[in-house]
Amino acid sequence: MEKTYTLRAVIFPERINDDVWWVAQCLEHDISSQARHMREAIDELSRMVAIQICASEENSIEPLKGLPKAPEKFWMMFREGLRLAEKPEINVPEALFHPRPMQELSVYA
Repeated sequence: MEKTYTLRAVIFPERINDDVWWVAQCLEHDISSQARHMREAIDELSRMVAIQICASEENSIEPLKGLPKAPEKFWMMFREGLRLAEKPEINVPEALFHPRPMQELSVYA
């Protein structure tokens, strides 16, 4: 049976040194990501949530249980910010639920 999670996030630019990075911060659970582009930050947050869910399932723990909510400053940013028209869905790849041994690893430098 497939379970649906509805989570909200605040996405904002943050200057780090001379670079601008996008931060995606989940509100219901203190999970975040950073990337150079907004879409990448959203995608990375989706992956981080999916990994948390899979790790919980693998250890027979209720997914996302015990993760604290985001700090209040992010909730305030969310309440005062603009809403995105798009509401991305998080798709957890089936392979994450049934890990297979790695056959080969190649590293290129």
